Amino acid sequence: ASFSANAGITSFQHSFFDNFSMNLIRNLKNKKVEIETFNLSYPGIKFKEKTQELKNKINDYNPDSVIFSFYVEPEEHEIFKDFIHYLNQKNIIAFYIFPIINPELINIPKGQSLTSELLLGPELVSLNELIINMKDKNSVHFLNSNQIALDLNFSSKGILWWDMGHMTPFGQELLSDELSKNINAILNKKGEH
Repeated sequence: ASFSANAGITSFQHSFFDNFSMNLIRNLKNKKVEIETFNLSYPGIKFKEKTQELKNKINDYNPDSVIFSFYVEPEEHEIFKDFIHYLNQKNIIAFYIFPIINPELINIPKGQSLTSELLLGPELVSLNELIINMKDKNSVHFLNSNQIALDLNFSSKGILWWDMGHMTPFGQELLSDELSKNINAILNKKGEH
C-alpha cells in the first residue's frame, strides 16, 4: 500500500506518517528520551533504485533507529541482504515492515480463508524465507503488517481502503497505531537493558 498519495487525507495530521511519528515521539518523550524523526518516503520506486541514497542519508544523520518498508522483488534479495548487513555494522536498531496489501487484490481459492501467506503472495513469501535464513536477521525486527491486520481483524473495524492500493484515513491511523505500538514495545524493552 502507498501512503504517499494521502488518499482521502485532508490534513497531514491524519496521515500514516504523521500519526506514526507522533506515536513514537509521545512514547519516547515519556521515557525522557530526546527524539527527532525524519520521513524519507519515496513514492512508487523499487528498493534497488534508492538503496545507495538511503545509505547516504543514514550516514548523514547517523540515526539510532531506522524503520523502512519497501516491496523487495526477488532480484533485489542480495541488495536487501547487503542493506541489512550495512545496518547491522552500524549498530542501528532497524525495523522492516512488510507492506500491507489490499485483500481485494487476492484471489482466494474456493473454500479457503484469507491467510497471511495468501496476502503476501509468492514474492513476499520468498522474502520471508530469505529473512529466516539470513545471518544478520537478528539485527533487524521484522513486522508483518498483513499478519497484524489479520490477527486484529482490521476488516471488521471499518472501511480500510480508499482504492485498490491506498488506505483510507481510518485505515492509515489504525495501522500506524498498531505498528508504532509494536515498535515502541521493542524500543522500551531495549531501553531497559
